[in-house]
Amino acid sequence: MGTILVLTGRDDLTADAVEDELSSRGASVVRYDTADFPLAVAIHARDEAAKLGW
Repeated sequence: MGTILVLTGRDDLTADAVEDELSSRGASVVRYDTADFPLAVAIHARDEAAKLGW
């Protein structure tokens, strides 16, 4: 399983529960507060599906 990106706000209790559940199932989780973009955070992405022939 790859890393799961959780897009949310800083005080989102529902996202807290989702992140906890995913982590308990062994998932790698990255939480991203959309309020931080673009002043404190930059985003870089890579499409790995192309390597698989999708």
